[in-house]
Amino acid sequence: MPSKDYGLVDKVFNENFKGMHVETITVKIAPSGTKYTNSAGDVSKSTFGHVWVEFQGESIGWGLGDNKQVGGVENITFRDSIAYDKSKISSVTYPIYSESVVHNMRNYISDLKNGNFYDFKPNYNLLTNNCIDFVNSILRVSHYDNDKHDIDFIQELRGMSPNAVLDNLEEIVEDQKSTETPLIIDLTGDGIITIAENGSIYFDHDNDGIVESSGWIEANNAFLVWDKNGDGKINNGNELFGNNSILKNGIKSANGFAALADLDDNFDGIFNQNDSLWNSLELWIDANKDGITDNGELYKLSESGISAINLTYKENGFKDIYPMDFKVHRDGKGANPREHR
Repeated sequence: MPSKDYGLVDKVFNENFKGMHVETITVKIAPSGTKYTNSAGDVSKSTFGHVWVEFQGESIGWGLGDNKQVGGVENITFRDSIAYDKSKISSVTYPIYSESVVHNMRNYISDLKNGNFYDFKPNYNLLTNNCIDFVNSILRVSHYDNDKHDIDFIQELRGMSPNAVLDNLEEIVEDQKSTETPLIIDLTGDGIITIAENGSIYFDHDNDGIVESSGWIEANNAFLVWDKNGDGKINNGNELFGNNSILKNGIKSANGFAALADLDDNFDGIFNQNDSLWNSLELWIDANKDGITDNGELYKLSESGISAINLTYKENGFKDIYPMDFKVHRDGKGANPREHR
């Protein structure tokens, strides 16, 4: 199995931010049969293969290690980057833009070293709690408490073995580059709660008529939508507000905020009842989280208690995508649109 270094992999949407990341994390994959040299200098071949990360100058993985222990801190490995044959290793590096994600990732790894495993099981199991599960637990930290509006969301690895991960790696990298960005309304003030892509929810984000496995949102959030063909369903990304929305000029929008601004008739920086399509937009609350628009899941924006959406942006070091004081009101409560990636 040939190795490949994918280098720094970023979302296409993040092109304007190139070089502005504050940290990186690298995922390393060694296939089965890779030579492994232990701390005593003994050489063997890995039967299963291995997956680990490099973060802030440290190699961190999960396995039985040289001492063959089956549980706890002893299973955390720190020699993988030097122990496995470098000529066989594939890797992919992800930029991190948010200081909070860097902080959370550093603290999570530190807690693991100190025996605080949280939801990750402390006992190594080749089938149910292996190195892939360990790496995914670290990558998932990028899904939460993200002060750059989910810009650092990293796809989890897919596959039951390192060889299977390698088989899927090209697809994972492409998915990372093209992560979708629909606008989402926080209905409860509890924040945007996302569901990782796991093969259970399918949606046609890119308007090609084919549904693909997709990450999603919990039912306390809503997609801002426009049923353009009037069939009572949200069929694809063109009926969401995101990077697959088709603008009036016939090209795809850069992001959801730009797609909504395209409907600002009087160019006042506010989308409200003074704009002709105000009554055409809806909120899609996918109550059963199946990616299909069922009866009773669409609610008129004009009847939701939301009176206006402010389209003014703040650069804050990042260009043209983050709302400045992006507040709308629903029953007296803030409902904050964000882009989901």
